[in-house]
Amino acid sequence: MKWIGDIRSKKYFLRILLTIAATVVAFLTVFFGVTYAKSKSAVMKLQQESVRNVLGQVDYNIDNLGQMVINLAISSFADRNITTLMNARELETFELTGKLETMDKIVASNSYLHSLLVYNGFNGCYFSTADSSMVSCGNGPSWAAAAENNALARFLRSGEPVVKLELVPTDYDPNSGIVRLFSVFMYKSLDAYHSGESLLMLNIRPEWLFDNVRTINTLGGNDQTQFYIMNANGQFFTSGEQGLPGETIRSAIAARIRDHGAGTDYYLATLDGVKSIVTFSRSQTNGFSVINIQPYATVFGAIDTIKRFFILMLGLFAACSIAVSIWFAVRLYRPVHSLLDAIRPEGRGEPPGPVKDEFLFMSNVYRKTLLALDEFREKQRVNRSIVHHYKLRQFFADSEAVEAAEAEQLFGPATGSAELGEAGARYGVIVLKFDDYRSFCTMRKQAEQQLIRFAVTNVCNEIVGRSFAGQAVDMRGDHCAAIVRLPEGADWMPTVAGMMEELQQVMASYYHISLTAVISETYGDLRQTSAVYARTEESALYRLLLGKRAIIAPADIARLRQESAERVPLPADAERRLAEHIRAGDLPAIEAKLSAIFEQLAKHDYDSAVNAILHVIVVANQTVHDINRLTPDAGRAAIDMKAFQMVFEQETLDDVFRQLMRMFGGIAGQRTSDKAVRQDVLVDTMKEIVEAHYIEPEMGLAFIAESMRMTPAYVGRLFKKIEQVSLIDYIHEVRMKHAIVLLQNESYSVAEIMRKVGYSNESHFFKLFKRKTGVTPNEYRKKGLYLLP
Repeated sequence: MKWIGDIRSKKYFLRILLTIAATVVAFLTVFFGVTYAKSKSAVMKLQQESVRNVLGQVDYNIDNLGQMVINLAISSFADRNITTLMNARELETFELTGKLETMDKIVASNSYLHSLLVYNGFNGCYFSTADSSMVSCGNGPSWAAAAENNALARFLRSGEPVVKLELVPTDYDPNSGIVRLFSVFMYKSLDAYHSGESLLMLNIRPEWLFDNVRTINTLGGNDQTQFYIMNANGQFFTSGEQGLPGETIRSAIAARIRDHGAGTDYYLATLDGVKSIVTFSRSQTNGFSVINIQPYATVFGAIDTIKRFFILMLGLFAACSIAVSIWFAVRLYRPVHSLLDAIRPEGRGEPPGPVKDEFLFMSNVYRKTLLALDEFREKQRVNRSIVHHYKLRQFFADSEAVEAAEAEQLFGPATGSAELGEAGARYGVIVLKFDDYRSFCTMRKQAEQQLIRFAVTNVCNEIVGRSFAGQAVDMRGDHCAAIVRLPEGADWMPTVAGMMEELQQVMASYYHISLTAVISETYGDLRQTSAVYARTEESALYRLLLGKRAIIAPADIARLRQESAERVPLPADAERRLAEHIRAGDLPAIEAKLSAIFEQLAKHDYDSAVNAILHVIVVANQTVHDINRLTPDAGRAAIDMKAFQMVFEQETLDDVFRQLMRMFGGIAGQRTSDKAVRQDVLVDTMKEIVEAHYIEPEMGLAFIAESMRMTPAYVGRLFKKIEQVSLIDYIHEVRMKHAIVLLQNESYSVAEIMRKVGYSNESHFFKLFKRKTGVTPNEYRKKGLYLLP
């Protein structure tokens, strides 16, 4: 057909067709191959991890119980009644009864014990808690019959070596692998056991071990999985329900375990013609090994199904990709010549000189054009933004020097006309202060700071722009500023205050940033903006009195100044009592008095409050001077000048109060330094315990007090005294910190994260998380709030 001939004549068409088809098929083949290999590897890894965990638990149970039995054997061997039974040549009947009761009590108090047997080498008597005859002595027929039923007598007659303080199978069927008793022997000799020597034998029930294995097998839901236990001599033990593997298989497994040494490993082997996975865990403590044998086909049956499905899908996708490639190539090639005619300077459809094909030529030209256009647009946008923000900052700094034309560019023609005296136009300035600015600069990267500053100005413009015309700009310091054009004759202050409250909520919710908003008085001439801005920024100092995240209006400042004129910042009586408490070193009394003083300061203006704070420091300094004047050198104290400096770096009265209390605590601490150092060490230990065990739900006052061997009341009181926060709140703080890290960096569900940080009550966890971050865990992860609070 004609179109087939046309295709053959188009080398580019054939090249692109073959390239697309071959690439798609190759990628599909690699994708399915890698996916299958990864799936197989993941299944093997998960399966072995699961089996290792199971074997590790069983291995731990063996080691743990073995150590318990050994400890019990040592303690029983040292018991006076047992010692008497082992060494006395003659015993009275009434003495024998009490000592046999001791043996019964030992067995009854340890559920894993089957029986306790003693052999007295001096008089040839056997004592047992399991036989019908508890005492067997002498050489007559009755004694021989009794001794026949005695497990210790049978074992000694068997001639098997008596190993000291090791778990050994004493009632074992080598054909079936069934072990009915494990035993531990204890005797006095330091070397091997000597015939006729007194001996203690503890018999252990094997059910504790095999019931554990049976339960694990049942929970796994795999009837074809086989579990075995092997001791250091290569003997295999089983519960009897599955039987032992062949002798050849047992020898091969034992050799592999001996070569590997202690620890857990697995290997693939063909056992009785069946490919299997053999996983084992060998204990370094007692030489016991736990062995798991799984058929390879059982583990990887699902993977083989996936393999067949992958092959089928690969063939289907390859056929579809080739058909679609042909259709697309035919459709796409039609406009090639016309595009080349428009792009090539020669006006012909052939690809130019060194370019290999038409599409490469056109894509290069198009890409260069787009890149040049994007670069030009980006430069224009950046330059406009930089210039605009620079002019806004310049306007706030020196509004009287800004020409009318520049004001019109900044605020629009209407605003420019108003600057020249349009009647009725009113303006206001807003200053947005970053609370905890020092922490903001030190705890966040430069890129995060720029993002937050941009967000503040952008959100401010959006919120204010709903009702007023205005512009916000980052002033490159601890604040942003905004100028707002107000409607004529409107009561705008409540509206602007509501807008600032909404802005504060948005920044706190999404960026964990606290802002203090300061609103200026209204003015009518834009040339007064610099002066109004300076006064507004100065009014931000009232954050000291009104607190962080406050909305400070001119009416608030006027009220505080009026109330301040009617009060004395620091009454003489308060000054005297504060000095007395400092002399006494009574921190609770200092805190109470200082709290009362600061409660009054909150009702003064800024200048009065600062003066009062300075006066408190002067009182403290003078009091310390008086103390030192009357105190020997060894007990002298001084105000930490670094703490003094930090008082004036605080932003609110609450911060100043806490800093002063730390300063007064330092004064008192210098006089009782040994006690303070000890208390600091105790508090640091409490913090380490919390950090190490925060994942445990029972973490609390009782847990820490028990760990430190103290009362809960004293632990809680000491921590609150040193850290100024309760221990329970500190535990919640540590858990919330780890929960935030998991939300940011892991893909766990919220329920899993809740358990990983020690909570079991979901509603309680959600309540604490929302109180910490302002949002629920799901909202935190969904909105990408990756800034640690």
